[in-house]
Amino acid sequence: MATELDALHAIWEFSHNRVKAQVEAVKNDPALADFPTWRPGPARAHAAWQWTHLAVTEELFACERFEQAPERAKNQAYWEGFRGGSVPGDDPPALDVILRLLDENHDALRDTLSRLSAEELDIRTASIRDRTMSMREWFHILVWHLAHHHGQVHLSLNLFKQQSGLA
Repeated sequence: MATELDALHAIWEFSHNRVKAQVEAVKNDPALADFPTWRPGPARAHAAWQWTHLAVTEELFACERFEQAPERAKNQAYWEGFRGGSVPGDDPPALDVILRLLDENHDALRDTLSRLSAEELDIRTASIRDRTMSMREWFHILVWHLAHHHGQVHLSLNLFKQQSGLA
């Protein structure tokens, strides 16, 4: 019988895999070559920024927020341009790099979260922007964050296809 912690991990993995599948689908469709940097409106985030933001967020949680271990970070060079509150720039990484970042940073957070016990879900906390929540609540935020940006990219993709005559 699966535990609550097993269920949290499974939902988080599912959400991560949906984001990766979205990136791979765009990468494998030549008609969508311009989509990753297409903006749905002036100064709005393009898909490449959103995907990289998701990857960076997972490494931030793994190496800075849940554990104070920035030396573990492999991709810290991306933090400044893609962390929450940053301004989406015009020079995002290529899709292959984004896929690598998604995998490496997810692995780093998976490693951090693998050391979490069910007993710690309510007592172990991390504080971000003056919000201190339980690890259970942060797990919920991580899953929601993936789904939130996946949905934003999905809407942008539909708009791009319509404007490009692909829909």
